[in-house]
Amino acid sequence: MDFPTCPSCSQSVIDDDPKVCPFCGASMAGQAPEAEKKAAPKAPPKLDQPAAKPRRKPPEASTETPFDLNPTLDQSSVRLARKPAKGRSYRIVCPMCDTPGFTTPAAVGREVRCANPDCLVPVFTAPKPEAPKEEPDDGAEVKRGLSAGAITMIVVVLLLAGGGGAFYYIFDPANEDQPLVDEPYVPDADAPTDPDDDPSKPDVAVTPTAPTDTGPTLAKIVSLAPDEMVTSAQNAPRGEKPDSRVATARAFAQLGQIEQALGEIDQLGHVSSGNRSRTVVPLAEIASFQIRIGDSTAALATLQKALIAAAELPDRGLESVYASAKLAVPLVAAGRLSEAGQLVAAHADATPLGQLAAAVQRVEAYGSWDFDRDMRQQAAYPPANPTWSSVAESLVLRGLISEALKWARAAPDAPTKSDALAAWAVALVRSEMSHSKPWPAVSETIAPEIQGLTPPAKARVLARVCRVLQDAKQTDAAQQVLAQAATALDPASIPEPYEIPETAQVYELKLPDPTAGRASALAAAEIAMAQAAGGESDVSLMTLEMARAFLHTTAPRVNDARRLLAATDNRGSVERMLTEALNLKNADEARRAFNKYRRQCRTLFDAARESQSIEAAIVRRVMELHPKGTEGTAETVGWRELAASDPWDKLRQFTQKQIDAGKPEQAATAIQSFKTGAEGASDWKRHWSLVLISRLANRGKLDEALQFTAAIKYGPWRRAGERTLSAWSVDNDQFVAIWEYAHSERQAHSDKVALLAGLVAGSVKSSAPSAEKTVKQTAAAAEK
Repeated sequence: MDFPTCPSCSQSVIDDDPKVCPFCGASMAGQAPEAEKKAAPKAPPKLDQPAAKPRRKPPEASTETPFDLNPTLDQSSVRLARKPAKGRSYRIVCPMCDTPGFTTPAAVGREVRCANPDCLVPVFTAPKPEAPKEEPDDGAEVKRGLSAGAITMIVVVLLLAGGGGAFYYIFDPANEDQPLVDEPYVPDADAPTDPDDDPSKPDVAVTPTAPTDTGPTLAKIVSLAPDEMVTSAQNAPRGEKPDSRVATARAFAQLGQIEQALGEIDQLGHVSSGNRSRTVVPLAEIASFQIRIGDSTAALATLQKALIAAAELPDRGLESVYASAKLAVPLVAAGRLSEAGQLVAAHADATPLGQLAAAVQRVEAYGSWDFDRDMRQQAAYPPANPTWSSVAESLVLRGLISEALKWARAAPDAPTKSDALAAWAVALVRSEMSHSKPWPAVSETIAPEIQGLTPPAKARVLARVCRVLQDAKQTDAAQQVLAQAATALDPASIPEPYEIPETAQVYELKLPDPTAGRASALAAAEIAMAQAAGGESDVSLMTLEMARAFLHTTAPRVNDARRLLAATDNRGSVERMLTEALNLKNADEARRAFNKYRRQCRTLFDAARESQSIEAAIVRRVMELHPKGTEGTAETVGWRELAASDPWDKLRQFTQKQIDAGKPEQAATAIQSFKTGAEGASDWKRHWSLVLISRLANRGKLDEALQFTAAIKYGPWRRAGERTLSAWSVDNDQFVAIWEYAHSERQAHSDKVALLAGLVAGSVKSSAPSAEKTVKQTAAAAEK
């Protein structure tokens, strides 16, 4: 059937015998609209209504169209509306960009144009609606309609019957304790839910209701979640579609539904402008699953695709650092250690950004989803390359102990190798203790690997292992390992503290290499933490003083270096001093000498500040393990002075007080509004938010934890908190409450995806009993 075409705008009109074009208002007979004939004066717009937007002109045909498309082919297509209207409520989703649009049911089977003006392939055939599930009997007569009188009588009867039934149900004593709704609310997938089209719907989460006593099982939730995630990802705002598609692809991969995961990765390419770097993490998840089930050929093919995509990762950024560490795990498992090392080294980051990426990888690998516990269990000072250490831990927790050890040994420098070996040992002890393996058997695996380390590195590994044994209530073994750590670190080897030399020496100054002094200081700090955790407070403070003494050998005190640098403000005085000390002959030599001297003073001051930042960090970590009441003793180690040098100390204390007072929303707001010039401020605040969310959940305050996440305005931060809390809920029997929260009536689609993704991730365990066997098979296939 041919539809009439408007002579003005060339749009096809589906209505029967139309007089006026519904798109441009022109007469279908080619005459001017009635409004133009009468030329009546226009009424002024009302003040409380926005002015109407001018109608967009039809695009002119271009001589250079992408994909060699003929611009004349879509002239008869019906443009989909972005919002439903009377007569145009049939919902169609664009298969290219997932944008929903609305038209009349008569458009089914015809070509329609996507409502997204930026869609790469906007014209497609409108699909037919799904057939109803229940069919009438073959012999039943299908009635085409009822008269108005019949409809009125039916409505009256139903109202009377329904009212009487409701009255009986509500006032029947047998129904007083029965809930009116047995299942969680699931929003209608056909309703217009794009926040861009509905300004009244905020893109924030809502406060949850109290969890019900009954609800779906975890298995039921996990079976339903992926398909619901797909629907929500389709309806998410355009800018949030890539993250939603990544989360959905990861969920399918974690469940072993590889075909569906690859389908989501294809969709990700459509909504992310062809940027393949976003596919690295889901491809890494797919490869990890294929390795675990022993599908070597498929795993190697997936890893190759992931490496090609990884070449497009930006040099910096949380996504790049996390993706490189995530992909390194299956690469090492498949015997491609060299490529994994190059990838992680290319995106190494020791700032709070790298620390956050490593923390995310750790809580996922351990399956705890507890950032609070993770932070408390970490070293006295962050590793030189955090993700190199987190990859080592992830490999151990997958059962790849020997592969993890090879990875740690392949570290690019001594500090990174020491950190990675400590991480390997810690993960190994935690894993074996969780399986009730006795410590003597575990120690036989660790002892040979640390024999060749330097005394500080060996002491650091043993001290960290001691803290794991303390957590596992292995008191005797912990005391034995702690004694070995203290013996390995010789306090008699502490050199004299660094003193600022005379003027002439400053001019020719070369600072000593701080590596050895810092290694000893960090080892002493780890021992002090283990001693404090074991109740040896006095001994711990003495060991902490030893750590500070080691640090003071690497750089001058900050106050001394600051005075030296401030003195260079008096240029004339310094030039006269340099002229006398260096026997300079003229003003030009004095000017050049002054510039070099000031640079040397700046170098000293920077070294002093770096040393002080390490000192502040280790003192704070040790004092956190001391019981309350050691305030006076804390003053003796300069705790207050050092805390003032920590840019995060005030925020840390203030937000903790807000959490303790039951004000989670105020704490979240304070974190977002806090401003500082410290490096990695945004990443540190995001990490601290995850710590507080976990802390609230561990205290049994799930509602307050959700209130905290809902108060985070920045979408990626909020969704990271939601995914964390959702995954945590699985092992803590709170998944029904999270499921209901995800289905809150006004829940944003991208937030729902994050919540459901967490439920899937929390239900999947990363390790497999046959991991070593399957890895050897994959590595052998790689060699072939």
